[in-house]
Amino acid sequence: FGFKHDPYDTFKYIINKQKQTPHKFQFFFMIGDYSTYDKGINIQKRKYVSLIKHVSDYCKVGLKASFFSLDDLTILKKEKKRMENVINTTLTTSRNSFSKLNLPVSYRNMVELEIQEDYSMGYISDIGFRAGTCTPFFFYDLDYEIQTPLKVCTYHLMDYALLRINSLLDKKKALNELISEVKQVNGELVVVFHNYTFSSIERWNGYKELFNMILESANEA
Repeated sequence: FGFKHDPYDTFKYIINKQKQTPHKFQFFFMIGDYSTYDKGINIQKRKYVSLIKHVSDYCKVGLKASFFSLDDLTILKKEKKRMENVINTTLTTSRNSFSKLNLPVSYRNMVELEIQEDYSMGYISDIGFRAGTCTPFFFYDLDYEIQTPLKVCTYHLMDYALLRINSLLDKKKALNELISEVKQVNGELVVVFHNYTFSSIERWNGYKELFNMILESANEA
């Protein structure tokens, strides 16, 4: 019938990797309404709901908040509720679409909805420490002079940043340098990979090997 395997369907591989490490992977699924900015899968599709439920059996599942929820508490609240209805538990983690943050509004909205951890802060195209640290910290609201319960978990590498480095050997070198930097200060390395990162699409060649390096470094810690 000419059916083709979806190259982005790498979840079986990722779950198998999860079974090999005690460190829990954190997944973020988009369930916001379809828009110019967000073209996720419709949450009304049963296969998508089944996928999220299946992944949540093995990994932590959080919300990938839509672009329009960035400044709109009502939309963020709706998306949080949708996800909770799928995973049948309280949602505690989120990450904003495109790593967008509008401070302090974005974080205040998360605090309002009792989201405990956010993974939005980091550089999309560069390796580095956007908050100047590799240790999670609680958001301090300067206007109200209070430390909030929201933990900011900055990421230090997104898969896209490594695309700027040509050879796999140089990618490995850059990754090893980052791992070493974080270990020197007893930090917490956070990386953002997407499901398509593990596909057979040419631009992502070698990324499974890079991911294994990250897992091995975590297991050595």
